[in-house]
Amino acid sequence: MRNRTHRPPGVITVTGRPKEYGCLVHSWVRWINVSTGRTGASLTSSGLNGIPAEARLHTGAGRVALIVDPRPGTMLTPGLATIDVR
Repeated sequence: MRNRTHRPPGVITVTGRPKEYGCLVHSWVRWINVSTGRTGASLTSSGLNGIPAEARLHTGAGRVALIVDPRPGTMLTPGLATIDVR
């Protein structure tokens, strides 16, 4: 039996924290896989009703740099991270 929560290799999920003020309502998450040169962007989900906003990224394996780029008018600070994706 396969574990349904298992993600395929090279896929990550960026999510807001549950039960905290200020969700990532429709923010862009832009990324680059610096190991392969592959790039992409995804819009986060709405993050309403106690469910944290999230974006699923199909980056492939390697070192990934990403930025959360909130839409204008939101009360969020952009964020930056690097992640080793397997």
